[in-house]
Amino acid sequence: THDDNAHIIYAVTGSKNIHLSHSYLHDVAVTHLITRGNTDNFLLEYNKFARNGASGDTIHRDSWSATVDDNITIRYNIFEDISNTAFIGLVNGNGDAENWQIYGNVFVHTPAVTDAQVSALIETKYASPTFVRAVNWKIYNNACCSLQIKIRWSRLMNSFWPT
Repeated sequence: THDDNAHIIYAVTGSKNIHLSHSYLHDVAVTHLITRGNTDNFLLEYNKFARNGASGDTIHRDSWSATVDDNITIRYNIFEDISNTAFIGLVNGNGDAENWQIYGNVFVHTPAVTDAQVSALIETKYASPTFVRAVNWKIYNNACCSLQIKIRWSRLMNSFWPT
């Protein structure tokens, strides 16, 4: 989009029982999906998320900007050429993000977008003024291909890195 503050899906606080599947969300200025807290029981599967704005902008950008959301399953998705903060970022709010499962996804940076880079694959922020803790998370069987990671030392302790 051409709006510098655009999101594709914006879920209000307290959204429950959401299932997003078989969608192609792409070419957005900020985030493909944003949840504002207390989201419960969200299933994200069989989607493709591509290109979310150029790296180096002054605001954080993620494919999914989440916060203290619970019972989240992210499976069988493709995240392509995501740029700036993280593919999945939990950097706003205070509390616990509980019972997340992230598996069977592909996280990739392609040669088509030369300036796509992130600080982490998945980031939770536990530093003033926001404190989000990942509690009972399971992250397994994901493919990470040609990721461009820019290291910002202040975020290393709270980030999930591909191995």
